[in-house]
Amino acid sequence: YENHQPPLYYALMAPLFKASAGLPVPQQVVVLRLASVLLGALVLLAAHAIARTLFPANPLTALAVPAFLAVIPMHTAMSAAINNDTLSELLLAIILLLSLLRLQDRLPARRYVLLAGLVYGLGLLTKITVYVGAGVYAGAELGRWWLARGGRSAAQDRYALLNGLVSLSGVGAVGLALGGWWFVRNAVVYGNLDILARQRHDLVVVGQPRTVWGLDALQHFVITTFHSFWAQFGWMGIPVDQRIYHALAVLTVMAGAGLGLYLVHRFPGLVPAQKWGLGLAALLFVFIFGGMAQYNLDYIQPQGRYLFPAVVAVALAFVLGLEELAGRALCTLLLAGGVAWLALQGAGRVVTGLGVSVVLFLAGVRWRAPRAAAPV
Repeated sequence: YENHQPPLYYALMAPLFKASAGLPVPQQVVVLRLASVLLGALVLLAAHAIARTLFPANPLTALAVPAFLAVIPMHTAMSAAINNDTLSELLLAIILLLSLLRLQDRLPARRYVLLAGLVYGLGLLTKITVYVGAGVYAGAELGRWWLARGGRSAAQDRYALLNGLVSLSGVGAVGLALGGWWFVRNAVVYGNLDILARQRHDLVVVGQPRTVWGLDALQHFVITTFHSFWAQFGWMGIPVDQRIYHALAVLTVMAGAGLGLYLVHRFPGLVPAQKWGLGLAALLFVFIFGGMAQYNLDYIQPQGRYLFPAVVAVALAFVLGLEELAGRALCTLLLAGGVAWLALQGAGRVVTGLGVSVVLFLAGVRWRAPRAAAPV
């Protein structure tokens, strides 16, 4: 029932599949998985470029973002899988990067239109998830127009807005010139103008569990999404020890608290282009999460990997939150509370002892050398 998937990833893998046809199947699988690993490495480079574009004066932040991605177990696993997820993730990361460069006027207009259109066209041929990149491009054009409003006359303002719409249309035209044929093909194959093959998909997956409503269903959605974002392998059938999920919950709460402090204390002091850039990253996450939520209104599919197309935005949020928290007494307090909670959950002596050691170490750092814990 996945035959409706766009063809680019599979076309790229076909020559490699043919070249490795003489190998035993397990070795051929490794060869194809290594190709995905290469794509995953490119995602890390794109994440570094995005963070460096947003925070050129903070090289440590630019390193921390891809480092965070590299140690998410489920993301690492999916980056070594034979499917089109990692390619779609890479293309969306490039779309976000190009949007940031457009926002900062760091690309000539014609070059941007051509590059952005080519990447979007490749996305049309990769996975439906990438289609939300159009919204990110539109957000970049809006931000570019808004940031340059000061000092312009009303006529100049209208001309600049029209120019942005023309550029956005050019991006769409290039993208459709490259990938539009796929929609024509779908309309012919599936009929009823089913250009995304969603109607056909719904007919084929009869019997798949359908969504139910209620607090229990919402709790299942939240918990399963959280677990499978971090580590739930196989076909959602191999979870890890609950104590690991508990420790990750503590980390997430700490990052969330730090991000809240960052938005209150540091975000207002950023230059406008940085604010819009973070807004574009947040917009990408909203699009991806919205698509996942919409799909789960029909089918029970709370898989955290569905958020990976926006994982760069998630990594930015975690890194900024943890950096902000690192220099505050609240960090020690949250760690202490997290360790106590892990102990109550029966997390074991090793985890509890490690947590206590970390808390004492951070408390000692703050007492002896407060500046050493200041955020970068």
